[in-house]
Amino acid sequence: MIGITVDRDLCTRCGICSEVCTTQIIARAQNDTALPEIPFSKEAGCLSCGHCEVFCPTGALTREHKEGVHLRHAAAPGSINPETLGTYLKSRRSIRLYRPDPVANETLMQILGIARYAATGSNYQPVEWVIVNDAEKVHTIAALTMDYLQESGKSDHPISGYIPLLTDYWNKGIDIVCRGAPVLIGAHVPTGTADSTGLVETDAIIALTHVDITAPAFGLGTCWAGRLVSVAQNYRPVKEALHIPDNRKLAGAMLAGYPKYKPVRIPERSKPLKVTWI
Repeated sequence: MIGITVDRDLCTRCGICSEVCTTQIIARAQNDTALPEIPFSKEAGCLSCGHCEVFCPTGALTREHKEGVHLRHAAAPGSINPETLGTYLKSRRSIRLYRPDPVANETLMQILGIARYAATGSNYQPVEWVIVNDAEKVHTIAALTMDYLQESGKSDHPISGYIPLLTDYWNKGIDIVCRGAPVLIGAHVPTGTADSTGLVETDAIIALTHVDITAPAFGLGTCWAGRLVSVAQNYRPVKEALHIPDNRKLAGAMLAGYPKYKPVRIPERSKPLKVTWI
């Protein structure tokens, strides 16, 4: 159970904490001597999202488990030039050729430290991570994935017609599953009754998108590993190789490493932007 602590000298009784509270459980100060508070009967409604403390203009309010911790200042609106940000995002490319250079665990942890601030439904934060930071182990997982795909090609599986091409590439030494990447990043989420929101897979994709757009700032390239994910959800050897617990499932995965080549221009999109205004 999390409550709030309000510094009487810093609080201006502006009411912002009450107004921005996601679940509307913070009662406004009713006079100049009172303070905002969460009534005991409503404490269970706190999502621990942090809105109340980060929007407090004077820093008067802290959540109880954060007492004594000094929060970093948020980026000011407009502090990032829209053109610069747009160029950065448009420059993002799927990287399928990697240098053999190792990626430091510390670098990957910095990226995930940023990605964990991704939006999450009801502040549930269901995403947990698995990192394979070893090119040989990544290749082993790719081989397990191909085992399943090749068996699927012998049945009336929907992708069976596509399997001979994948097998031909694989037999020629072309890793079309993990692209020879030195790093594999997986996001896994609860299954069954542990999925209290029904949105956990969406949370995982949002978090992985943050990884995708953060990685280039650290010099890394990424590529979504869709084939591996679909196999891991149906083939136990891949799930076990990734150490995914039985009560969780792989919701998304991303390859990462230092790019062999870097993009120098931004291509045009082949389809026009389509918007319906209502």
